[in-house]
Amino acid sequence: MAINFSNIFFPSFMTDIGFLLFLAWFITSFLVFIITKDIVSPAMLFVGSLGVFFSDIFFTEYSVYIYITYINILLIIAVSTIVYVDKYNLLYFSNDKQNIVKSPVKNLIAEKTPSKLFWILSSPSIIAQLYMINKFGGFTGFLVAAQFGTREFHGLGPIKTIISTYYPVALFYYACFIKNKKTLIDKLLFLLHFILLVVMALLTLSRGTLLGHIVFMFLIWHYGRNRVSATVLVSFFVSALFLAALMGVIRDSFKVSDGKFSLGLENKEDIVKRTWMVTGTFPLDRVLNSNYVKKYYGLTYLTTITNFVPRKFWPDKPPPGGVVFTNEYASKMYDQYSHFTTGIYPEAIINFGLEFGMLFGSMQLLFLVLTLSFFHRKKFIKENYIMENNEDILLIISYVYTVWHFSTLLTGEFTAVIIGLIIKLFILYTVFVTLKYYDRFRVFSVT
Repeated sequence: MAINFSNIFFPSFMTDIGFLLFLAWFITSFLVFIITKDIVSPAMLFVGSLGVFFSDIFFTEYSVYIYITYINILLIIAVSTIVYVDKYNLLYFSNDKQNIVKSPVKNLIAEKTPSKLFWILSSPSIIAQLYMINKFGGFTGFLVAAQFGTREFHGLGPIKTIISTYYPVALFYYACFIKNKKTLIDKLLFLLHFILLVVMALLTLSRGTLLGHIVFMFLIWHYGRNRVSATVLVSFFVSALFLAALMGVIRDSFKVSDGKFSLGLENKEDIVKRTWMVTGTFPLDRVLNSNYVKKYYGLTYLTTITNFVPRKFWPDKPPPGGVVFTNEYASKMYDQYSHFTTGIYPEAIINFGLEFGMLFGSMQLLFLVLTLSFFHRKKFIKENYIMENNEDILLIISYVYTVWHFSTLLTGEFTAVIIGLIIKLFILYTVFVTLKYYDRFRVFSVT
């Protein structure tokens, strides 16, 4: 059967209210970009996340409460751009180019990329990945297990965490690589390291692992080397979205039979999985239309701390928001090993009820966008930040990780997002400290 490439991103015609909401989203996106002059500013990332993961609202009829919530999110994002407004000069980005201060590139020392050290720092994750592959009887068995995710990897969380340390280390490696001088050996070692990353990411069958890492590489280049044009970034994000949808289908349909591997696309009329279109609207719809909301009074937020306590020591510890939502609002759709994400508003409502939950969710969102936008304006707009040392690299990658994770809170589970961010920042700081002592040892050796 021939693969149908049509109707990929737009499964049906827009509803009347959907068209108006799309127009409101487009106007907000345009205004935010005009004000911030950065296609990946915090406000742009939030409005982009809203446009993608709530896009089913353009094509499907929803309740008036969801429409109000959507407009409310747009207004919060638009209001957050106030941090770019100066009391003496209406916008930091007026036609007066004297307002834009570009820091000179200081190539005081052409440092050598410590490639061997990055490989040493990557070795625990490589060993852990090989252990997992061997545990499931080879690559084929591991891929089959990865298709079922948490069910097959239950109890192997620490090993998976060790494997995931490869990606922050790889980002620091990449930043050093594009900043420092490079020999032919350095280039080959970096290329091999990146190829291994691609293989490990594909083995997870996760759509976000590889594509997310490449997005981070784009952002590091954007903030630490040279600004990437809006056209290039938008084209890349659209391509990444399509590939993520394609990988979603492959994950569900690929089969291994008699030693033969099949992607399962030959019998698919649509080669993309469009669940991303309802990632934001589905949990919001379920919670808002529920007859009764059991309030957890902030307990799902506290699981960012309690989740570090093993369940055998605390069998009845509070469940995170995704578990609560799945068990109480979508229990027939997922099993005990898989859970939906919540989103900033559904999780707030689960904790504090409809009225106060909507208020708390709005306050969270406003605080996040305002805080990130203020830092963005202070560091990455007026100064045009350039990487010059490892401290700069640590700051840029930490910023990229933080703004990306916080923007995913629109649709993500609070605990999963925050814990993931904490682990990544911890690994980054560990790499930074290791490099710091390595440089001191190298200087001491030379003297």
